[in-house]
Amino acid sequence: MSKAIKKYAPVIYEGVPDLDPESVSYQEYWEEQIHRCKYGYKPKGMYRDLDKLYFDLFEQCKEEEKGMIIIKARDKGFSYMNSALCGHEYTFYPYNEVGIAAGLQVTADSFFDKVKKGLNGQHINLRHSVLKDTSDIIRSGYKQKTKDGKWAISGYQSAIHCRTMSNPEVFKGERLSVMIFEEAGEFKELLNAYMSSKACFMDGNIQFGVPVIGGTGGDIETSSKDFMEMYYNADSFGLIPMFIPASVCYHGFFNLKTGISDEKGAKESLIEERKKLEGRDSSKAYNLHIQNYPLTVEEAFLKTKGSRFDLSLINAQRGRIMGKSKYQNQIQRGRLDWVFDKDDGFTDAVEWT
Repeated sequence: MSKAIKKYAPVIYEGVPDLDPESVSYQEYWEEQIHRCKYGYKPKGMYRDLDKLYFDLFEQCKEEEKGMIIIKARDKGFSYMNSALCGHEYTFYPYNEVGIAAGLQVTADSFFDKVKKGLNGQHINLRHSVLKDTSDIIRSGYKQKTKDGKWAISGYQSAIHCRTMSNPEVFKGERLSVMIFEEAGEFKELLNAYMSSKACFMDGNIQFGVPVIGGTGGDIETSSKDFMEMYYNADSFGLIPMFIPASVCYHGFFNLKTGISDEKGAKESLIEERKKLEGRDSSKAYNLHIQNYPLTVEEAFLKTKGSRFDLSLINAQRGRIMGKSKYQNQIQRGRLDWVFDKDDGFTDAVEWT
């Protein structure tokens, strides 16, 4: 852990000043820490540029009553950024509900584990008492007796729900300040899951919660059609799109002291890696590298299977079409078949059906 990174968490790495818990200084110290957590804290001259872009967009979505849809390269810390969002909402806002939706149980378990580790790593003065902790929910609060001898629940009573969405209605009835669609490319029916969940973060025409839909290049084959439609038509779905290319925060081209990405150097390195794979007999490795470490949105949506034709040309054309609404309106789905002449066999003509 570098000294620069440690500056972001002075309570954890520098400890709490030796102050009298009953003193004004002690109260002022903790008021400052909570203010930093709720409204932001940046050590002088440093931050991870990707984190700033990501969390600034989240705050923008809150203000504009919209959601986020993100397509990204691998190894960007996406799950950790989202687990931080969940933990922040849970910790600092009472009676708050957060949802984690996943397409696969293994993804749900892995993500929820990150969230819980983050909560358990908090300083004791920030950590809530836990009323319930299972594989699909953690709820804060505690029981205490009232003056009449009855038990009542007190505390923040915030909760984080974690569920898989094999059933699109699985979050029905919940009201969520944040709903994370983790690794959305694993959802069998992403669009159905999103539309079925809108009541969780909307009340009529008023959006009170922020849906966060994220997918990794290389993992979106299952729901690529839904994901692309929602990304390229984000405004129609009340979403703001964000693309995180491989050149941002790419290991070896990222300054740990300043938090700034060397995107130019990273891009040159990635292109060199591609050139080494391009000359191989099989284009599979080359296409997979592009898909997992894309430099453009079109590359992130690259399809690597399912066609006998040149996938690079098909993907390039698909990207041009999906990138412009005037072309999308002209899309027709069908088949091109050879015209068969019963006397002469196949002809040079094809027909659209």
